[in-house]
Amino acid sequence: MKVVKSDRVAGDDVEQAFCDIHNQPEDLRKQMIEIAQYMRPREGARDWAKSLRLLVQYQTEETQARRSNLLEKGHQSHRFDPQKADCACKNLPPFASNNSLSLTLGGRNDYPDCVHYVAVSYCWQRNDETQPPPPTRLHAERLVNGCDIRSLRTPSSVLDRAISYAVKHDIRAIWIDQECIDQSDAEDKQVGIQAMDLVYQRSSHPLGILDTYIETQVQMDAFAAMVKGTSCDPDQLEGMDEVLEMLTDDQWFYRAWTLQESTSAEMSMVLLIGCDYQLDTPAFFGTIPGEIQIPIEDFQDALLSVRCVIEELLASSEVDKGTAINASNNADVLWNLMPIIYSGWPNTVYRRQACNAAQAATFLENRENSVFSDRLAILANLCNYEKRIDTMVMETGNYGLSTCALTLATLNGDTSLLGGYNGTYRSTYHFEEFDPLLSFANDHRNNGDSYYTCTSPSTSYGFSWGPDSMGCLKNIEYLEENTRGFRVRPAALSQDGLALDGVLWQTSHWVPLPDLRQQFASRFRQEVRKQEIGAQNRTPDFEYSEWHSSHSSANDLVREFIWSLLIHLVDEKLLELAQTLWNHFQPIGTDNGSPSTYAPYGYSLATIFRFPGGSWIPLQASLAVSKAYIRENLRTNPVLVGKASVTRLLIEEVCNSGGLLCGSPIDCFTDQEPYVVFDSCKEGDLVFTPSTELGDMTAITPEYRNEALSWKVIRTGSTSGQDEILHCSSRKLGLWRVDGLPTKTYVLD
Repeated sequence: MKVVKSDRVAGDDVEQAFCDIHNQPEDLRKQMIEIAQYMRPREGARDWAKSLRLLVQYQTEETQARRSNLLEKGHQSHRFDPQKADCACKNLPPFASNNSLSLTLGGRNDYPDCVHYVAVSYCWQRNDETQPPPPTRLHAERLVNGCDIRSLRTPSSVLDRAISYAVKHDIRAIWIDQECIDQSDAEDKQVGIQAMDLVYQRSSHPLGILDTYIETQVQMDAFAAMVKGTSCDPDQLEGMDEVLEMLTDDQWFYRAWTLQESTSAEMSMVLLIGCDYQLDTPAFFGTIPGEIQIPIEDFQDALLSVRCVIEELLASSEVDKGTAINASNNADVLWNLMPIIYSGWPNTVYRRQACNAAQAATFLENRENSVFSDRLAILANLCNYEKRIDTMVMETGNYGLSTCALTLATLNGDTSLLGGYNGTYRSTYHFEEFDPLLSFANDHRNNGDSYYTCTSPSTSYGFSWGPDSMGCLKNIEYLEENTRGFRVRPAALSQDGLALDGVLWQTSHWVPLPDLRQQFASRFRQEVRKQEIGAQNRTPDFEYSEWHSSHSSANDLVREFIWSLLIHLVDEKLLELAQTLWNHFQPIGTDNGSPSTYAPYGYSLATIFRFPGGSWIPLQASLAVSKAYIRENLRTNPVLVGKASVTRLLIEEVCNSGGLLCGSPIDCFTDQEPYVVFDSCKEGDLVFTPSTELGDMTAITPEYRNEALSWKVIRTGSTSGQDEILHCSSRKLGLWRVDGLPTKTYVLD
């Protein structure tokens, strides 16, 4: 890491365990309840982001009158852009073509709901520009507001480059925090901090301005090879190493503010990297003299391609291995400094990719900002939370970041800070998840009881659902989310506990499956033994394709078991349970929150079992065709069987016990047939599953299929408002769905 981190300040307790921050569990509980009183909705910040002050070209009264006259005669202010037709910015003048500009700052209501601006992401404290700018670059000298004329606060090395970019893309307004937030107005700064992510999310042209400067043709050619993912000559390796070294030194990658700006802007963000304007610059880097334009998504793809390019060089020629390793390591460092930008989730004014709190805390660990209490707002911006805490609370109330972050996340329905400490929470990108028969040790389960190790009553701190007593934000692992983040529905915290809406299940239905046990038990034991031996003998050079082959005997076992189980449940008319399993195992994705329905899969088992008029008729004639589709797709889609915990849960339970202990909704006035299966339950156990913003999509969205989203609970009483109080004893993994069932509010103590 190339950044020198400052000393820890008051409130920065992310390296301390919760039990060290709060000597008694009651202290954490009390402080979280106190902080909850400071929670506020975000409407004010949203309104602020829709009425921005924007930097535009200054016009004298004479120039403005002449321009108005031309517009009245039908002259177009912009190259015709239908998206700007109804926007207040449509008649703004272009930035002047001379080298000395005067700018003016628009008022709050001058450009309502405008998104046609360049939102500049940069470092306030940056290196002075030592390289000569291109002779054609425009230069802004002053800000004129009525009779008030002052120098610009923003360094010219930033603002002038932003203006050049705006001119090239025919954008006539710029937002930059040093100029567009009133730095003398504490309220404007506070609201602006809470709305900063919205500024970049809404901008049609978010722009990250880096200090990095490419000065040789070798460096330019090497960087171009990285971006295109093509082979490079051995003599370009040194240039590639130099470019990556400069990028790794660039402070833009180590500031907390730029992290939230790039994440919020998502795919729309473009990085601007300086270069000698006399170099031969490839056309895909744009045509601004002295600048390289690269979308942030392409930049991340380039970091991934570096390793392939270097491996190819090492295999085909004599190159300096030290230089190659250094270049590869620097690419890895850069890759790990920001969340993955996903092209499949289009950024809009209304919704965007967001982190969960554990992910945000992990990335913030390597980022700096000057006012430490602002980190709470930055974390909330990264997570796109609707409920916020005034950052002044951390300063005036002597509250630490860990407790504030835990409270903020919990009351926004984000449970990611409740587990995963000390490396016990497995990222879905870990290669071992694709093995359908993992051992408990590799699966990170607590003696088969839960997906988390921090689930027993002795380790939950403050509340029965609370975080691990020894957990701290510095050592938490996270689940990277590439679509809508998992959130439980709006929660409330009081002296009684955490109020959540959801369903209470009771595991009271035994479904005997002796035929499946006889059919699969021996094969299951053989596969477990084979994989235990394989894991012991595996070397670091073990081929990924060998371990995860879709034609392996383990995968064949899983596919046959899933199919046989579904057929049996349908034949026995256990239709709700069959639907739950089918929802989980079909390779279904989500598209803007709705299930995709590519053939032969759909959201209903009707797609496979073809029952007319709603009746279940698993006729062999119709099943034969569907079965062929299913078996083929089971064979070719590892995602179907790549969910280790749940797959093993089902097979192991059936092979060891000869059946499945299933649950039904306890407060439902319908026939109590089995709906769900939870891991390691006993007859009569109660399991609470909270309602989520994803609804039933939670159970079939790949990111959450293996997450312990439910709690095993004990009934302990009622609140004064007659809501039932539940005491949590552990987190539970399972296969479940709500699917229209009535929900109730419960309080987890």
